[in-house]
Amino acid sequence: MNFHYFKTLLLFSSVVGLLLLFGCTPQNENQAKEIKDTAWAILPFVKVDSLNPILAAGERDDGTYIMTYTAYDGKVARLCVASSTNLVKWIKHGLVLQGKYVDSWSKSEAIVAKQVGEKIVAKKINGKYWMYFGDTDLFLATSDDLIHWQPVVDENQKFKSILQPRKNYFDSRLVESGPYALLTDKGIVLIYNGMNLDVGGDSTIAKGAYCAGQALFDKNDPSKLIDRLEKNFLRPDKPYEISGQINQVCFVEGLVPFHGKWFLYFGTADSKIAVAVSPILPPSS
Repeated sequence: MNFHYFKTLLLFSSVVGLLLLFGCTPQNENQAKEIKDTAWAILPFVKVDSLNPILAAGERDDGTYIMTYTAYDGKVARLCVASSTNLVKWIKHGLVLQGKYVDSWSKSEAIVAKQVGEKIVAKKINGKYWMYFGDTDLFLATSDDLIHWQPVVDENQKFKSILQPRKNYFDSRLVESGPYALLTDKGIVLIYNGMNLDVGGDSTIAKGAYCAGQALFDKNDPSKLIDRLEKNFLRPDKPYEISGQINQVCFVEGLVPFHGKWFLYFGTADSKIAVAVSPILPPSS
């Protein structure tokens, strides 16, 4: 899907701001049972009722808020970056990818960050900040300051693919970044969106459906995939997720730690915003 109307949530998403949440009913219990317990994953998430606004943002070590967003000229999508010290006045810093990559399609990023209390703060790994991005395969970029970025490339100077679609899975057509990538003791947990192929996808879910998955990358090497959920943990099963501007969509975007719980915000059928909640578990020994 080229552009979701709800790429507007949380740290390093398209817009930082107030989110007015639409009511949701609890998720199907059988859906949660389909997923095996995985020590590194953030599970389970349960869809809940909520009408409360939440202000969600994230920051740099120096307290500066960072926002990425997508610019689109009708032909090419390009990631851009802006910064603020108060969430009101913003400074635009231009395109994320520069030089010979300036005209490359880029959107849907997830910067590696760590939970610090109820804040989410970008963290360096091996002296660099890291960003996952992409809406076909997933790629990587690095930065010294969260403003100026360089893509990680292969021997042919092409974007290096670090996560790909899987045949016969819910993410058989494409993979696309969701919220920030969470740095934990187990590794980097990346919550992402996957789209199902009409033919050659997961036959248990709708053709073209958008569902959510999770992948684990090495905490010392963000390009090294360690593990990946076999099944989606969030999929369209409510009327407002199944039918809307774009049917069959649960598109995850924002992840907020608040009062001992994770609040995961997602767009439904490109028409509403919903939330699912999971307890924040203490780090395992």
